[in-house]
Amino acid sequence: MVVLTSKKIKGNLLVSVILPAYNEEKHIGICLDSLLKQSYTPIEIFIVDDESQDKTAEIVRKYAPKVKLLQQKHSGPGAAWNLGFKHAKGEILLFWASDHIYGKDYIKDLAEPIIKGEALRTVHAREKVANFDKIWARAWGSRDFRKLIEGGKKNASLTARSLYEKSGGFDPKDGYADDQSLFKKAPVYAKVVDTEMAHYNPESASETFAQGVWIGSSYKKPILIFLSLPFFFLYAILKSIKHFATDPYLPFILFLPIFYTVKYFGYYYGAIRRVFFNKTTRL
Repeated sequence: MVVLTSKKIKGNLLVSVILPAYNEEKHIGICLDSLLKQSYTPIEIFIVDDESQDKTAEIVRKYAPKVKLLQQKHSGPGAAWNLGFKHAKGEILLFWASDHIYGKDYIKDLAEPIIKGEALRTVHAREKVANFDKIWARAWGSRDFRKLIEGGKKNASLTARSLYEKSGGFDPKDGYADDQSLFKKAPVYAKVVDTEMAHYNPESASETFAQGVWIGSSYKKPILIFLSLPFFFLYAILKSIKHFATDPYLPFILFLPIFYTVKYFGYYYGAIRRVFFNKTTRL
């Protein structure tokens, strides 16, 4: 049984929403609108601007005082979540991303198991693709966290404050995978909960390459990426065939080999950044 000590307001524990944002001017407003329509109360919302080069911070400021803007030098999501925690007062913490649309009952559904003492961490079962009409975004596909957690992934969206404090926080050095870094020090799997969630996938060649770079730069053993280079095109073709079997969208016949070529070349460039420049943050 999990025991949480907190001042309860209207019978619920305060939930602190902490979201990093890097060049999210296209999505941040939609994200915040969905959070401000949550059926659960009370919540507080922090957006940590990761030195964006667009109008992200300017848009967030328009939501004050309901949304609090924090800013940091470009250090990645892990550092942003840790910074947000220093200002958060909630006994439950929501650590996720600012390119998502949260269903109106999202926080209520995921907070309930923690409040009842049934879990220390929770995560949504599935993410829809918010920009499914864009072929690049559709190629990235949706994410099924029920299968990912069963397969050993350590992701969580809502976390009890007590567990975060026990873990000592996120490890920014993990880059793309730093959302799983709490698990290393506090190995508790998230309870998977059915609720509404949608995610904006990269929707262009440049965004796909940048995402690939971020993923590649986060590999613990980037040398393995280099060793796979001779099999690069064969792997891209095999992935394309397997992908088309699960989503037989006719334009994918010619498009998927292009998609995987761009994506995996991003991996290689990211691995180079990690090995020679020790960089794991997003482009």
